[in-house]
Amino acid sequence: MILDFYCPALRLAIEVDGATHWDEAAQLKDTARDRWLAGQGVHTLRIPASRIYHDLDGVMDELLRNIEALQRARQP
Repeated sequence: MILDFYCPALRLAIEVDGATHWDEAAQLKDTARDRWLAGQGVHTLRIPASRIYHDLDGVMDELLRNIEALQRARQP
């Protein structure tokens, strides 16, 4: 399995979804894959590619919020 980006310290996968992820079959595959990753303890963050082009600041804010939440959840 290949992930777009992966941070092992946080067990965070970041998937940038372009047009190949729009149809129903691809979405079902993505859902199954995300479910499998969750079962392995990996949190998946999916970001539409178009959002990166049009709202990079918002994407970065969302990424930072997710990182902070994962760090809090994993603290003893």
